[in-house]
Amino acid sequence: MRLKRLVLLILTGLFFLNSACGETLLSRDRCLEAALVMLEEDSPFIRGYREATGRKIEALCPLGCPYLWGGKAETRLLETIFAWQSSPAYYVKGQSYLYGLDCSGFIQYIMRSTGNPKVESISTLLGLPENAGYDIEGAEEKKGEELAACLQPGDLLAVCHKRGAYHVGMYIGTLAVYGYTTETLPEDLRPYLHYPLMIHCTTSGAYYERYEDYIEDLYDRKVYPPDGGVIVSVLTEGENAPYEAWTPDNDPVRYFDLNGYVLSAYDTSKDLKTRWVRWRRDDPYGTGETGPAPEEVQDINVTEETEAAEDNMEENPEDNTEESQVPEEAENGEEMEKTEENKEKKKTPSIILVTK
Repeated sequence: MRLKRLVLLILTGLFFLNSACGETLLSRDRCLEAALVMLEEDSPFIRGYREATGRKIEALCPLGCPYLWGGKAETRLLETIFAWQSSPAYYVKGQSYLYGLDCSGFIQYIMRSTGNPKVESISTLLGLPENAGYDIEGAEEKKGEELAACLQPGDLLAVCHKRGAYHVGMYIGTLAVYGYTTETLPEDLRPYLHYPLMIHCTTSGAYYERYEDYIEDLYDRKVYPPDGGVIVSVLTEGENAPYEAWTPDNDPVRYFDLNGYVLSAYDTSKDLKTRWVRWRRDDPYGTGETGPAPEEVQDINVTEETEAAEDNMEENPEDNTEESQVPEEAENGEEMEKTEENKEKKKTPSIILVTK
């Protein structure tokens, strides 16, 4: 009896310790799983989720899901396609690239594969009427730890950059809920232990370098590496990260060294307009009930749940929102065309699905 009381007291203490920081212990969550499996297989966030939940999730693409401007169909990942026009700066019409997702394509995949409503265009998310059932009280005014206390995994951040382009990402928790402490973090990251983390698909030099050898081993012809992919960023206010890297588009990116992992810093002060939206309408465990997830709940099978949706996706132009200025072809759902040159592959890329 005394042992049971001691265990109960310890668990209660842990609960209130996390609650005091505006956080809850990381638990099984369908949106989180759908998002995290798009990271590279050695990501500390996949590892942290496994350790916290006991879930044996695996990366869908061992090197991470690549970025492709206009990419919407996750079932076509790692195929090769021709650019339909020379825009944005990285893409040249007629050259061959790996298929990936753009920022909105990534979020659409998460919501669709977890049974949530179709995500509207980013501009629509920004323009929803106030108190429309999607607003998160206090989220627009708060920053840092106070902002994280308002958010739940699956909340979306829609932004309009000062240069006029749009972007969208998803809140996944904080460094603390993934097992980090002030003792395990580098000194320059310790102030951000309880700051919001966002997962999003965007430009990243790390992806270009990561895929260079993969492409060289796989293809006999010229295929350009992706100029980005799915990454995790900590939301900051100002350029406080100590390190700087450059994207293939020659844009500077500030980042922290998370024990050897590149953790980019997303400076929200540079955005013209931002809005947090609670879009998801599912329960986190997919049971139809609240509370702990029972063992019989099956893992997300990304391929099975999205094959039927792929055919419909390109027929719905309102689904197609872009991080950059959208060409007419993308707005009409006519993405970069799959070609017969896919048959020139030396071998089929290895895709790892989520397992129990």
